Amino acid sequence: MASIKETVKETLVGITEEPQLSHQARSNFLRHAQRDEKGELYMTENDFINAVAPRQEDYVSLFF
Repeated sequence: MASIKETVKETLVGITEEPQLSHQARSNFLRHAQRDEKGELYMTENDFINAVAPRQEDYVSLFF
């Protein structure tokens, strides 16, 4: 259990933790991400759009 001092510090300063992605979100990111010169993964705007709203989906028929 965290001490009172640690709890107060976390409340005031905050803590830095890596985001916890679901398996589905992580695999979707890895499928659409690119690597830069340093090997870091990133997404361009188009990569992100394709990951969130794939072209093969028919979004128009969802409303009719």
